[in-house]
Amino acid sequence: SGLNSSVGALAASLQSLGDVASHQALAAASSDSAIVSVTGGNATSAAAYTINSISSLATAASERTLTGYADSAATPVSSNGTVKLTVGSQNYQFTLTNNSLVGLRDKINALGAGVTASILTTGNGNYLSLSANAAGATTLTLTDDPAGAATALLTNTNQGSDALFKLNGIDVTQKSNLVNNVIPGVTFQLLATSNNPVTISLRTDRARLSSALQQFVSSLNTTRSDLRAQTG
Repeated sequence: SGLNSSVGALAASLQSLGDVASHQALAAASSDSAIVSVTGGNATSAAAYTINSISSLATAASERTLTGYADSAATPVSSNGTVKLTVGSQNYQFTLTNNSLVGLRDKINALGAGVTASILTTGNGNYLSLSANAAGATTLTLTDDPAGAATALLTNTNQGSDALFKLNGIDVTQKSNLVNNVIPGVTFQLLATSNNPVTISLRTDRARLSSALQQFVSSLNTTRSDLRAQTG
């Protein structure tokens, strides 16, 4: 048990050194971290990539009811209690047991449809606010009496947006600003729109290799000292 800690640290340092070596001690860096930040890397060969421009960031859809309701717990929101929620390609049709903003909010939040409903209280009345839980362009609608009048209950002003950028001159569309499936072994975050090129470079970081070697040597020496202390 006295050797357990030092041997465990030695094993961890050896694993770390192996990981660094297997990836040639490569480190990813951005030429402008205020626009694109590199958040992770597992690449195996040196390279450089250019993000020529970022025309759009990914945002989540967010809409609210077209009108305000005087009493969020009592004023009816549906003509017959039947409502249809559409999120992307999924439709959720349901009947309200409590035909009010409060009942509608609670029913939507219980669906697990990937949206969050809340009530906004203003001087002009109470409004239902619907926000998608994930970024990306989608369809977010709420329809009253879908089999009859099919009256829209929500605005249609913010249906979300995809991240749009050029990588080495190629147009790329992503649902998220965190991109981990475009450059092999590199994860990066889009932070702002820009027409200025940003370079992501993969280069050998000698300091990273030196640190891993130093940690291994230190752990090895500690283990040797602990072994000697147990000999008698």
